[in-house]
Formats: sequence, structure tokens, C-alpha cells
Amino acid sequence: MLGAKLIVKVLLIGKEQDSSPKIESCLASIQSYEILLSKIKDADNIASSIYQYHPDLILYISDQKKDCCRDSFRSEAEIPNSIPIIFLLPDYPEEKILSGNVDEYLPIAEISAFLLERSICTVFERLGHYKQLEFITLENAELSSQLLTTKNLFQTIVDSSSTLIWMCNAVGKTTYFNQAWS
Repeated sequence: MLGAKLIVKVLLIGKEQDSSPKIESCLASIQSYEILLSKIKDADNIASSIYQYHPDLILYISDQKKDCCRDSFRSEAEIPNSIPIIFLLPDYPEEKILSGNVDEYLPIAEISAFLLERSICTVFERLGHYKQLEFITLENAELSSQLLTTKNLFQTIVDSSSTLIWMCNAVGKTTYFNQAWS
């Protein structure tokens, strides 16, 4: 379908209602995505809101930088890693806050439709990489398990064989005999 926009369900969380109209205006101006916005004021009830709204993205308006420690915020609010968060801060954090997940930080004072659209694109791109990495990690674990099973089966066959099976190193010194011959 040519010209179709990607629909993004956004959950806007924040006690600071002064910033909300500006953010909503920026979201409405975004051209690349069709934004379906849900808003909650209480950050204490995020888990049930995620269950209720099934957001693709969370925008979290923070009035303090300490609210935005990614890992603790995610675990306390029970937000799965599959939902990216854009933290909207009063200003840029003094030190860079980086970790291995998909989230983004934006200063509320400098927010614009362009900046928000670019951040949404960035977190979804990171989310794609994060999901690929998770898949590769799971696939790697499965292949390692299969390899170990195959190795153990081979070892059992070799050890139970009555035929001489042996190995030697590059200089010809014997390094292994199967159990029947050791």
C-alpha cells in the first residue's frame, strides 16, 4: 500500500501537564507515523496501563532526572524491553546515559515534531536490532545445546565401540583411545 503510514500507539505518562500540550502538538505534526495517543498522569500504575492500552512506545515526561534511570524505571514499572521509552527531561542530562537497550532522552524545552519523529524512528530501529540480538542469542543457545547433545552421543558411540578408535597430535603422539582399548 503506497503512502500508508505506520500506526504507532503511544502512551504519554507524566505528572507535568504544562508540557503535555506541546508534546501532543508535536505528535500531531508528525508526518511519517499515525499516532494513536493515550495519556495517564499517574506513573504508579504503568503496568496496568500497558496491559490496557498495549502501547508500541512510551513517552515519559519527567520533572526530575533521577526518575530516568532506565533500568530501575523499567523494572519498577514492569515495562517489557519490547516497548521503547522516550524520556522527556527538563534538559539534557549532565552525563551521558547510555546502556544496551532501546530508550532515548529528549529535553522538553527543545522538543519539536522533527526531533520527536527522529527519536521515534531511532527507538524503533534500535528495537529491531535489540530483537535481532535476542533472536541470535536464543538461536545460539539452542545450537550450543544441540552441539553438546551430538557430542555426547558421538562420545557414547565411540566409547561403546569394540573397534579401536584413537587420535594423535601433529607429531604423532597418541592423545586418545576409546574405552575398549584404553
